[in-house]
Amino acid sequence: MTEEALQFHIRSGDFFGTLATVLDLLRQDAARGYGPKHDAALQRLRDDLVYLQRRYRIIEEVKAAVSSSAPVDANS
Repeated sequence: MTEEALQFHIRSGDFFGTLATVLDLLRQDAARGYGPKHDAALQRLRDDLVYLQRRYRIIEEVKAAVSSSAPVDANS
């Protein structure tokens, strides 16, 4: 992934979903025979993960619980 694409996925909050999809597609394709393109793809993914390790820290996001028992008044 280019640095620009990587930054886009980080800002969008979908990097891990994208990574999972890429890994699954790679796994499916490699099941027919592992070759140089698979090795190159894994090296790029490794480089992306090293980039993230050096520049970011994962922090758990705690989301507030929303009760569905009481209606929400948008005017309050």
